[in-house]
Amino acid sequence: MQSITFDWIDYLVFCTLLGVSLVIGLYFGFLSKQDTTNEYLYGGKKMGCLPVAVSLLSSFLSGITFLGLPTEIYLYGSTYLSAPIGAAITALVTIYIFLPVFFKLQLSCINEYLELRFSKSVRKLSSVAYLIGLLASTSLIIYVPALAFSQVTNYSIHVITPVLTIICITYTSMGGVKAVIWTDTFQFFFTVIGVVSVFGIGLNEEGGFSRVWSIASEGNRTRVFEAIVIMTVGWIGLIIVCMFTGLIMYVKYLDCDPHKAGFVERSDQTLVYFVMDVAGHIRGLPGIFLAGLVSSSLATMSACLNTFSGMLYDDFIDQWLPASNKRESRAANIMKFNVVLAGVLSISLVLVMEKLGTIFEMVYSVTSILDAPIFTLFTLGILIPWTGKKGALAGGLTTLIFMMWLVGGSQWHVMNKRIQYEQFPTSTDGCDASFNISITSNSTLLEPIEAEDEPFFMFRISVFYFTLIGSFLGITVGVVTSYLTKEIDTSTVNPDHISPFLHRYSNYTINVK
Repeated sequence: MQSITFDWIDYLVFCTLLGVSLVIGLYFGFLSKQDTTNEYLYGGKKMGCLPVAVSLLSSFLSGITFLGLPTEIYLYGSTYLSAPIGAAITALVTIYIFLPVFFKLQLSCINEYLELRFSKSVRKLSSVAYLIGLLASTSLIIYVPALAFSQVTNYSIHVITPVLTIICITYTSMGGVKAVIWTDTFQFFFTVIGVVSVFGIGLNEEGGFSRVWSIASEGNRTRVFEAIVIMTVGWIGLIIVCMFTGLIMYVKYLDCDPHKAGFVERSDQTLVYFVMDVAGHIRGLPGIFLAGLVSSSLATMSACLNTFSGMLYDDFIDQWLPASNKRESRAANIMKFNVVLAGVLSISLVLVMEKLGTIFEMVYSVTSILDAPIFTLFTLGILIPWTGKKGALAGGLTTLIFMMWLVGGSQWHVMNKRIQYEQFPTSTDGCDASFNISITSNSTLLEPIEAEDEPFFMFRISVFYFTLIGSFLGITVGVVTSYLTKEIDTSTVNPDHISPFLHRYSNYTINVK
């Protein structure tokens, strides 16, 4: 193996993608009216079905999935495939328990429900949790392509991150949701071409499906494969492509792990090295792959920036603006500034992200700060009728503080190498003999942590349980607080605010207030 970098064709493909994305934003910023909140946030409600659908799909398939999932399976095996079981259950619960409430109330923003059910303060608490989580998620989303790009170029993450962020800020702030949707649609095709091409080339090079599966099974990389049968066709396709890419990487580097060998600085860069290794001879294809990776990240980031801008304006700024004939124009300008603010804050957080664990560890840690408080508040409101304003505030605030403590403490110990998740063994025995001597002489073994020096047990819990633990704590605090304060009578709760599931299967009756 050798150090592999981009050639000029790869740079050309990559820069073309960014250039077209920027042009789309400038077009909608200067040639299309974006001076009202309706135009800026909703595209005048005249966007076609196809571009909106592709944009949603592109935003969902972030670079975190394409870069992080293969690495997760390469290091820890395919145990992650049990996750779709939870996703399927979550989808069913959302469809039959939560969505009927939002549909009946016909809300433009789901946070409006918290204001109707409890109070404005509860709605703002949810917004604060969401904005904090969104900022952390956005920084991670932009960190992923920067990490990949740094592997195949001589540019530092600290240079790449601001450049990509500025491009995304420009077309998002100037073009509004129209620019976001059309750039997402354009970028989506780069993503599909790059990911599928590399998967196919890698599978063919390693001898096809049967050989990859056989060797991966011997290395304990194929556990819990059966879980994928319950998922939808689209999700199954995504999981299979990412999973087998990770398995192909394992077979390819069975005896010469790129991270241990020093070819990559972080395990999360293994996929990019693999792409250059197996497809580097096809000029332009590595550029297409990285362009696809950056595309998916920019699509998700632009959606996050747009959401951050709108929520910050609606929940915290709009109420303070005086009535004026230019109110709409001023609001659009404020939201553009909000996009810039979110981008700057996200760049600063990247400095922290690069010192933490693998991408998948980080994403589940970071998103739990957002997920746990919000799930707590909506569960208290929709499924527990006797919860009142005080209970919701107590439960939501407790969850938010607890999750920031738990995630912060856990990642602090990860950053200081005091928490290390056990990985499946990899080897460098197949590397060149002279190279192995270099590895042996330059490597340093991490000393085992003594039992008495181990971090607090809560920090050592798997990140996949963070949201569950935080939500359980918050719901418990909310229910107990409401019971102790006796602040609400279920007979005064608007039945439209409670899930129809409870009306159907519970014994008590909720009367109209």
